[in-house]
Amino acid sequence: MPKIRNKVGQMRALALAAVFALAVGGCGGDEGAPPPPVTVAPTPLPPPPPPVSNSDLKTIAEASLAANIREDHPHGTDQTSNPGAPSTTSPAKRPGNGFTQGIPGDDIEQTAVYSIGSVTGESGGFDIFNAANPADSRPGNGLVTAFYAGVNGRSVDAPGDRFILGDHRTAYYLGRTGNVDNDFARIMQIETARSGNQIVLHGTASNYTMVQTTGPDAGTAIFYDNAGTWDMIGYIDQLVRTDSNDPIFVYTSALPAPSTVARLATQTDQFGGAGADLITAIEVDAPGNLYVTGITRNNLTGLFSSSTGSGQMFVAKYSASGARLWMTQFGSADGRGDLAWDLAVDGSSVYVAARYISPESDANSFKDAAYYKLSANSGAIEKLETWADIQVQYAGTVALDNSEFVYFGGIGFDRAQANPDNSQDPYIEKRNRSDLSLVKRKLYGGDTNNVPGAGNAANKEPWGGLKFVPKAGGAPGQGTIYASGWTMQSYEGTAAQGGGDAWVVAFDQDLNILWFEGWGSNQRDWPWDLDTDANGFLYVTGLTLGGMSGASNGQADGFVTKLDPSKPLGQRVVWTRQIGTNRSDELRKIKVVGNAIYVSGHTYGSLPNFANAGESDLWVAKLDLNGNILKQYQVGTAQDDRAMLTADTNGVYVGGYTFGSLVKTTFGYIDAFVMKLGIDL
Repeated sequence: MPKIRNKVGQMRALALAAVFALAVGGCGGDEGAPPPPVTVAPTPLPPPPPPVSNSDLKTIAEASLAANIREDHPHGTDQTSNPGAPSTTSPAKRPGNGFTQGIPGDDIEQTAVYSIGSVTGESGGFDIFNAANPADSRPGNGLVTAFYAGVNGRSVDAPGDRFILGDHRTAYYLGRTGNVDNDFARIMQIETARSGNQIVLHGTASNYTMVQTTGPDAGTAIFYDNAGTWDMIGYIDQLVRTDSNDPIFVYTSALPAPSTVARLATQTDQFGGAGADLITAIEVDAPGNLYVTGITRNNLTGLFSSSTGSGQMFVAKYSASGARLWMTQFGSADGRGDLAWDLAVDGSSVYVAARYISPESDANSFKDAAYYKLSANSGAIEKLETWADIQVQYAGTVALDNSEFVYFGGIGFDRAQANPDNSQDPYIEKRNRSDLSLVKRKLYGGDTNNVPGAGNAANKEPWGGLKFVPKAGGAPGQGTIYASGWTMQSYEGTAAQGGGDAWVVAFDQDLNILWFEGWGSNQRDWPWDLDTDANGFLYVTGLTLGGMSGASNGQADGFVTKLDPSKPLGQRVVWTRQIGTNRSDELRKIKVVGNAIYVSGHTYGSLPNFANAGESDLWVAKLDLNGNILKQYQVGTAQDDRAMLTADTNGVYVGGYTFGSLVKTTFGYIDAFVMKLGIDL
């Protein structure tokens, strides 16, 4: 399962999950909603290509591979200190010479908004790889991408990885004009012993010829008949699959069929365009209005002339009855890598934690932490503050106190608090709500304070949520802030139990560290969110590749852990509940309402009394405060469906993304959606 990283600091970030149900139709009328984006008509399938010499295609393939293997990296990727900078030895026409790595569970949230040179998955499998923009007239044209099914150069991929080289409208990476092809996807490190990997192609098997290559680039070249010209769109490194009907190749040429499993869900909406649209966070305010934020490669609001320019983040508001009231689209001037990851709301404002592309004039930075404040009434941006330094800065979590402050968390580098190795660290910030001015920033987790370990940012990542809890009987603003994440190194004198352990750190309102707790299995464990109950107990959810409470159910499981903050180090974990099927399962969001714990995620398997609809399905579960499962809910399309949730006493609100037609006919590649479930699911 992946980890999002930009090579600078090898950063990872956030992601999402799933669950839901549907009801075809609008969202309570969509009053005030912008007009839906124009969809792209499917590309007609060409007739079967004429006979062609395999030796000619082999010559083209080997020449193309030789021309596009960069001298500065053996696998055709430019992993420089500045992702996105042109390679000194690569053709200038090739965009996106950067590097990113997926997050645990799925990396599509990152790659959906990039045109990049390299995408790397992790060992858990079920990674989704795509670096082309389906909204482009010719997706992937001029781009050479290396997809790594393994992690950190190791061939350790697992079943279920999918490599997208086309959709129902068109093939990607088209554009060969001579005897050398300069746009294709290079698929690396697929193990022959593994099963379930898929290469998704447009059209049918008759539109393709698979050619075996030899020499230093031995493998399989994938040729597509592009209006009579054989165009190499992909290459499988060190794996020979010359039969276009091999199960590894999956073909698509029809619009995804609408889901037929609508039930329980109300106040639904699905929106998007030809490119990718993903909801990354969802919150509800006291009157029941719903707010979502996310990332897009489309012109959702009619205010942006290009899907690849500015405006790659959005916030939308829905009324308590489900009507979309407004949508605001925003971003940096470049826009290729803007990512909105979390939001918080009060009575008048919406606060968004994001990453923002630095202006080209800023020579000391590339990606900045960005803090947005929007009007809850109109969606107008009232304030934007950024934090830039010589490394990548990333804001990924946000929480409000009960007075006048807002807290942000993420990964960053501060020369005033730099570690000896100049690496990035987890950080927490306190800012004024009124103007987002900085009150205090604290970096933690480095060589100087060992919480939760030393080393670079890849080994200590704070993407497990942020929560402020008021002090009982204290003045407004007094309280405890909890942050969670994972570490691959020792902490508090304790060696990590597996490939990555979960941790929680507690701060007071002045950002002094109160305590730290770590726990985990003998494999990798990733917290994704946290919440507290009325009695002060803390609940953390995420995924594990091991056995945090007994044996693993399958390839990956979701987990919920309850902690008692009043206990000493090593005794705070009250219980851990591991949930899942015999496939890959993941929990991403948690919300405690009264005596109930709600969690959401996605599953590739079939939960009790449910049948998997295809690929990953949405998953919501309700537990009591002792970890007993009270109810589960699974629904999806034949494609991937993932989401997160929030909840109140009136219902469970789910938002996320779908590759299919979940509650409406799909607008294109990936659509965002929202829906409401009853409190009893």
